[in-house]
Amino acid sequence: MRYYPFLMMLFLFSVFSSPSLAKDNETQVLIKGNLLTPPPCKVNDGNMIEVNFGPVAIKTIKGYDQKREINYQITCEENLNNWNMYLSIDGNKSSFDPNGLRTNINELTVKFMLGDSIIDLNKKYPVNLNNPEKIWAVLVKKENSELAPGNFTAGGTLFVEYQ
Repeated sequence: MRYYPFLMMLFLFSVFSSPSLAKDNETQVLIKGNLLTPPPCKVNDGNMIEVNFGPVAIKTIKGYDQKREINYQITCEENLNNWNMYLSIDGNKSSFDPNGLRTNINELTVKFMLGDSIIDLNKKYPVNLNNPEKIWAVLVKKENSELAPGNFTAGGTLFVEYQ
Protein backbone atom coordinates (compact mmCIF):
# COMPACT_ATOMS: atom_id res chain seq x y z
CA MET A 1 0.00 0.00 0.00
CA ARG A 2 2.93 2.35 -0.18
CA TYR A 3 1.88 3.30 -3.75
CA TYR A 4 -1.56 4.46 -2.60
CA PRO A 5 -0.62 8.17 -2.12
CA PHE A 6 1.09 8.19 -5.53
CA LEU A 7 -1.96 6.69 -7.26
CA MET A 8 -4.26 9.15 -5.48
CA MET A 9 -2.16 12.11 -6.67
CA LEU A 10 -2.17 10.72 -10.23
CA PHE A 11 -5.97 10.36 -10.13
CA LEU A 12 -6.49 13.90 -8.83
CA PHE A 13 -4.11 15.32 -11.44
CA SER A 14 -5.99 13.61 -14.28
CA VAL A 15 -9.37 14.82 -12.99
CA PHE A 16 -8.29 18.45 -12.67
CA SER A 17 -6.60 18.50 -16.07
CA SER A 18 -9.56 17.10 -18.01
CA PRO A 19 -11.03 19.03 -21.00
CA SER A 20 -14.35 19.44 -19.20
CA LEU A 21 -12.68 22.00 -16.96
CA ALA A 22 -11.58 24.20 -19.87
CA LYS A 23 -11.12 27.90 -19.20
CA ASP A 24 -12.86 30.74 -21.04
CA ASN A 25 -9.76 31.46 -23.10
CA GLU A 26 -9.62 27.89 -24.47
CA THR A 27 -11.72 25.91 -26.90
CA GLN A 28 -11.65 22.54 -28.58
CA VAL A 29 -10.83 22.14 -32.25
CA LEU A 30 -12.56 19.69 -34.58
CA ILE A 31 -10.74 18.78 -37.78
CA LYS A 32 -12.52 16.92 -40.56
CA GLY A 33 -12.33 16.48 -44.31
CA ASN A 34 -12.99 14.24 -47.26
CA LEU A 35 -10.23 12.14 -48.81
CA LEU A 36 -10.52 11.69 -52.57
CA THR A 37 -8.73 9.65 -55.16
CA PRO A 38 -7.85 11.42 -58.39
CA PRO A 39 -9.79 10.41 -61.49
CA PRO A 40 -7.95 8.04 -63.82
CA CYS A 41 -6.06 9.58 -66.73
CA LYS A 42 -4.34 8.07 -69.76
CA VAL A 43 -1.40 9.30 -71.81
CA ASN A 44 -1.86 8.72 -75.53
CA ASP A 45 -4.63 6.23 -74.74
CA GLY A 46 -1.95 3.84 -73.46
CA ASN A 47 -0.25 3.60 -76.87
CA MET A 48 3.46 4.07 -77.48
CA ILE A 49 4.57 7.45 -78.78
CA GLU A 50 7.07 7.19 -81.61
CA VAL A 51 9.27 10.10 -82.64
CA ASN A 52 11.03 9.49 -85.94
CA PHE A 53 13.89 11.82 -86.82
CA GLY A 54 14.43 10.07 -90.15
CA PRO A 55 17.75 10.71 -91.90
CA VAL A 56 19.74 13.41 -90.08
CA ALA A 57 22.94 14.88 -91.47
CA ILE A 58 25.57 14.59 -88.73
CA LYS A 59 26.83 18.14 -89.32
CA THR A 60 23.34 19.54 -88.61
CA ILE A 61 23.35 18.31 -85.00
CA LYS A 62 24.36 21.62 -83.40
CA GLY A 63 22.75 23.31 -80.45
CA TYR A 64 19.03 22.60 -80.50
CA ASP A 65 18.50 22.67 -84.27
CA GLN A 66 17.48 19.03 -84.67
CA LYS A 67 14.20 18.75 -82.80
CA ARG A 68 10.90 16.98 -83.37
CA GLU A 69 7.57 17.48 -81.67
CA ILE A 70 6.32 14.70 -79.42
CA ASN A 71 2.62 14.36 -80.19
CA TYR A 72 0.80 13.30 -77.05
CA GLN A 73 -2.68 13.46 -75.56
CA ILE A 74 -3.76 13.31 -71.94
CA THR A 75 -7.36 12.26 -71.32
CA CYS A 76 -9.02 12.03 -67.93
CA GLU A 77 -12.42 10.65 -66.99
CA GLU A 78 -13.46 13.64 -64.88
CA ASN A 79 -12.91 17.35 -64.44
CA LEU A 80 -9.46 18.01 -62.95
CA ASN A 81 -9.92 21.60 -61.77
CA ASN A 82 -9.13 20.63 -58.17
CA TRP A 83 -6.00 18.64 -58.99
CA ASN A 84 -2.42 19.71 -59.71
CA MET A 85 -1.10 17.71 -62.65
CA TYR A 86 2.61 17.13 -63.29
CA LEU A 87 4.49 15.72 -66.25
CA SER A 88 7.90 14.06 -66.34
CA ILE A 89 10.02 12.19 -68.83
CA ASP A 90 11.93 9.39 -67.18
CA GLY A 91 14.68 7.20 -68.53
CA ASN A 92 18.35 6.29 -68.41
CA LYS A 93 20.65 9.29 -68.45
CA SER A 94 23.38 9.68 -71.03
CA SER A 95 26.99 9.26 -69.94
CA PHE A 96 27.93 12.86 -70.78
CA ASP A 97 24.74 14.79 -69.95
CA PRO A 98 22.66 14.04 -66.84
CA ASN A 99 19.63 15.74 -68.42
CA GLY A 100 19.82 13.80 -71.66
CA LEU A 101 18.31 10.43 -72.48
CA ARG A 102 20.87 7.74 -73.28
CA THR A 103 20.90 6.46 -76.85
CA ASN A 104 22.65 3.46 -78.35
CA ILE A 105 25.37 5.87 -79.56
CA ASN A 106 27.56 7.03 -76.65
CA GLU A 107 28.23 10.51 -78.08
CA LEU A 108 24.55 11.25 -78.84
CA THR A 109 21.75 12.08 -76.41
CA VAL A 110 18.13 13.20 -76.60
CA LYS A 111 17.10 16.20 -74.52
CA PHE A 112 13.56 17.45 -74.07
CA MET A 113 11.88 20.82 -74.23
CA LEU A 114 8.57 21.74 -72.64
CA GLY A 115 7.46 24.74 -74.64
CA ASP A 116 10.63 26.77 -75.18
CA SER A 117 12.54 25.51 -72.13
CA ILE A 118 14.89 22.56 -71.80
CA ILE A 119 13.66 20.27 -69.04
CA ASP A 120 15.54 17.90 -66.77
CA LEU A 121 15.14 14.19 -67.17
CA ASN A 122 13.27 12.47 -64.31
CA LYS A 123 11.93 15.78 -62.90
CA LYS A 124 8.26 16.79 -62.52
CA TYR A 125 6.87 19.89 -64.24
CA PRO A 126 3.38 21.39 -63.82
CA VAL A 127 1.10 20.92 -66.80
CA ASN A 128 -2.21 22.58 -67.66
CA LEU A 129 -4.48 20.00 -69.27
CA ASN A 130 -6.70 22.73 -70.72
CA ASN A 131 -3.72 24.19 -72.60
CA PRO A 132 -0.81 21.70 -72.62
CA GLU A 133 2.55 22.93 -73.86
CA LYS A 134 4.30 21.21 -76.72
CA ILE A 135 7.03 18.71 -75.89
CA TRP A 136 10.05 18.48 -78.17
CA ALA A 137 12.75 15.82 -78.49
CA VAL A 138 16.12 17.39 -79.33
CA LEU A 139 19.25 15.63 -80.61
CA VAL A 140 22.45 16.75 -78.89
CA LYS A 141 25.93 15.41 -79.53
CA LYS A 142 28.77 15.28 -77.06
CA GLU A 143 30.97 18.36 -77.37
CA ASN A 144 34.11 17.86 -79.48
CA SER A 145 33.03 14.38 -80.57
CA GLU A 146 32.71 12.85 -84.01
CA LEU A 147 29.58 10.83 -84.74
CA ALA A 148 29.75 7.85 -87.07
CA PRO A 149 26.88 7.20 -89.50
CA GLY A 150 24.30 4.70 -88.29
CA ASN A 151 20.86 4.19 -86.78
CA PHE A 152 20.13 5.48 -83.30
CA THR A 153 17.44 4.63 -80.76
CA ALA A 154 16.45 5.78 -77.30
CA GLY A 155 13.56 4.94 -75.01
CA GLY A 156 11.94 6.68 -72.08
CA THR A 157 8.61 7.03 -70.34
CA LEU A 158 6.26 10.03 -70.34
CA PHE A 159 4.50 10.21 -66.95
CA VAL A 160 1.52 12.29 -65.91
CA GLU A 161 0.66 12.30 -62.22
CA TYR A 162 -1.12 14.24 -59.50
CA GLN A 163 0.36 15.89 -56.43
